[in-house]
Amino acid sequence: MNHGRGSNLVPILPAGEGVSFAVQATSASQFTPPKRSAVLVACQGCRRKRIKCGGQRPSCNQCVTRGEGCEYVAEAGETVTLALRRRVTELESENNQYKELFQLLRDKPEEEAYEILRRIRAAPSPRDAWGLIKQAELLLPTTPAVSPETSEAPEQRRSDGRRGED
Repeated sequence: MNHGRGSNLVPILPAGEGVSFAVQATSASQFTPPKRSAVLVACQGCRRKRIKCGGQRPSCNQCVTRGEGCEYVAEAGETVTLALRRRVTELESENNQYKELFQLLRDKPEEEAYEILRRIRAAPSPRDAWGLIKQAELLLPTTPAVSPETSEAPEQRRSDGRRGED
């Protein structure tokens, strides 16, 4: 396999018996401690400034040093992904409550809708209003749904259940 350049290639010898250099390098790196400790979640201030957060709670050292408030998105021991999933679930629940409130305002008789609106305006938060409205709804007697079959006067029904005169 001489390509016309001469034989300036160094012959490669098989590895000797024992541990190779690559295995020694790998095993040595396994025992060196990491330079920094890993933190599951950095506080919002450190994330915004893109600086290393120590992860101490309730306030990390960086925020204490800067004299700023320290907020975490995730609970202690929770990853950012889990915190975001939890937040999405909370927002979906809140959105469903707003949809139900809208549905109640739209579908209830005018007097009941005004009462719902009054409770919404009196409540300190939408969630509190939702709780008050649901509680009041449980206390109110339910009005039966009127179907076309049951809306007829009883004397217009025959004994066999069909409409009309006997």
